[in-house]
Amino acid sequence: MKKLQFESHEDLKKAISLLEQNEVEFTWDMYDTRHFIHLGHVNIDHVKLAMASFKIPYKIIDYS
Repeated sequence: MKKLQFESHEDLKKAISLLEQNEVEFTWDMYDTRHFIHLGHVNIDHVKLAMASFKIPYKIIDYS
């Protein structure tokens, strides 16, 4: 499973909007101050393609 981490809440909000537009399934915790989007088992290539249209810095983190 994977999650994305962003540097700021503003970047997180932009990414949420972008992923919704590209119909990528995700979850996030609005009270989490670490700015994570949890992707679960989503195709990471689809996520990378969606994120390529914006210049938002992010990290892909593996977790189980």
